[in-house]
Amino acid sequence: GHAGCVRLLLNGGAAAAAALAAAAAWRPAVCAALIRDAADADKAKEAAVRRAAAGELAEAEALLRTACAKADFVHTHFSNLALVCLKAKKDAEAAVAARRCTELAPMAAMGHYRLGVALRGLGDAAGAAAALTVGVRHVVFWRGTTGTGMGSGSSWSAKTGLFGKKGAVQTMLC
Repeated sequence: GHAGCVRLLLNGGAAAAAALAAAAAWRPAVCAALIRDAADADKAKEAAVRRAAAGELAEAEALLRTACAKADFVHTHFSNLALVCLKAKKDAEAAVAARRCTELAPMAAMGHYRLGVALRGLGDAAGAAAALTVGVRHVVFWRGTTGTGMGSGSSWSAKTGLFGKKGAVQTMLC
């Protein structure tokens, strides 16, 4: 459908161009509106990031709600909304947003982490433990690369994780 067209467009590539052309030929006005909404959602998300960095959490939350409404298939908008709600001490709203993030992207570790933190804040220790357990299963701590130049074949390097910056002890040990 059209949402699939926009997903492909956001991911880029030749498949995106083909899907967009097919959808535009079928229902050009609908497809154009979806692309416009996705672009508006991305602009709202960028503005929300700036507002959150400035400590303006209510404004950031409103902008992220706009992003979620305009592009309700983008899990990162819901993850960002959960984060802002957590910072604003709105655990119930954070849990709703994080749950939607995990529905859209079941392997998104950050969504499960934010859901766990929100549930812990609501006093649901069992739910928090379950969400965090699922999240830890999806954390990518190491990024593999295949070398084609000097040296031998493959190498592994630490990847920034949920718990710290690249190379931080807690990232490598968790």
